[in-house]
Amino acid sequence: MSETIKEFQPVVPGLQLTERYRIIGPLGSGAMGEVYRALQIDLGREVAIKVIKNQGEDPEAARGRFRNEMQVTSRLAHPHIATVLDAGTTAEGRPFYVMELLFGDSLAERLASDGQQSPYKAAHLAIQILHGVCEAHRLGIVHRDLKPSNVMLVTYATQDDFVKVVDFGLARPFLPQPGCELVSMMDMASGTIAYMAPEQLRCQPAGPAMDVYAVGHILAEMLLGHSPYHSLDVVDVVRRKLGEERYPFESPILDGPLGPVVAQAVANDPRHRYRSAEQMLEDLEEHAAQLSPALSRNVVVLPGGIGTSPEMHQVNPDLTRTMG
Repeated sequence: MSETIKEFQPVVPGLQLTERYRIIGPLGSGAMGEVYRALQIDLGREVAIKVIKNQGEDPEAARGRFRNEMQVTSRLAHPHIATVLDAGTTAEGRPFYVMELLFGDSLAERLASDGQQSPYKAAHLAIQILHGVCEAHRLGIVHRDLKPSNVMLVTYATQDDFVKVVDFGLARPFLPQPGCELVSMMDMASGTIAYMAPEQLRCQPAGPAMDVYAVGHILAEMLLGHSPYHSLDVVDVVRRKLGEERYPFESPILDGPLGPVVAQAVANDPRHRYRSAEQMLEDLEEHAAQLSPALSRNVVVLPGGIGTSPEMHQVNPDLTRTMG
């Protein structure tokens, strides 16, 4: 017999989630959870709390995925990954976990406002993303949904634009993990189309090459100021990723100072990509060492203009929709 669907009470400002946490207001929403700003009463500090959404037809499966997310995220302790501080369950049985509260912009917001980044700046941000990704891979975890909206740029100590990788809601182990459940074919195909590797679209098991591919696309997007697929519909994008071409897109950036890094990261065949995020990081650092902040105005001229306006960063919403 199927489980009776239970609706959790709405999360509103002022709600006492538990005796330790009081909700201040909403921060965002994803495929499985909702994130709120909250006060940790006993310590007098503000935090971010992610609670499971009300789920429709299969609440037990949803809770299983959310538990996996909590277990995966809680194992990650690295300066470039958002820190998990606590986890628990409300009196009505709603699971949640608590994270550091980040103040800043997402990379998606930065690209929408500022457009194209210099090679130096793009490399600086991508290197930080890769440091976080390398730590996840070291622990046998693949993010599977790396994209600009899951990269936060915050002030850390005295450093501006310090990267924090967030939202491991679709993360999966590629090495055996204690307590993690097997995933379904739908779980394997989850992700965001513009950043999904061909093998991810084919529902193949998670592997580090998927994250390498996604970081390559993020790097390309920073160098362009918009998605390399901004003028294509979702069918054309999937066709390019699953086709015979070596790369899923053509762009002048492939001939630029970071072109070799982008090209090797976004190769459609994983055998032609970097062997690991560590290898991509080492190569990107070597290329970045040849750049300087003086290149901040050295942007790539694209047909019809340099493409730094916010309008150019608009992309078919189907390509940025999270699947699963």
